Amino acid sequence: MPAACNLLRSRRIDGWVSSCYYVAVPKAVKDEGARQGWIKFGEPAIDVALKDPIRRTIRPVPGRLVLFPSYTWHGTIPFHDRAARTMIAFDVVPVS
Repeated sequence: MPAACNLLRSRRIDGWVSSCYYVAVPKAVKDEGARQGWIKFGEPAIDVALKDPIRRTIRPVPGRLVLFPSYTWHGTIPFHDRAARTMIAFDVVPVS
């Protein structure tokens, strides 16, 4: 992903399982204070005045596969680094 980008908060109502597989990540993601590029869960796309909407964060690590229910609100903490971050995302969707 390019510098200063992030995945907006989203959720999938038609899927069963969503994922993120990290192929390569820059050194900036190691900063546990800034959590740049970390995947976050629980923060809805609308302001509902929650005290602490982010319920969990997971640090990107090369080779890590994160699986979660598709209906879960998810996104990334903004990423401010020119180094490349390579990831693969997919959703498991039922076929009728």
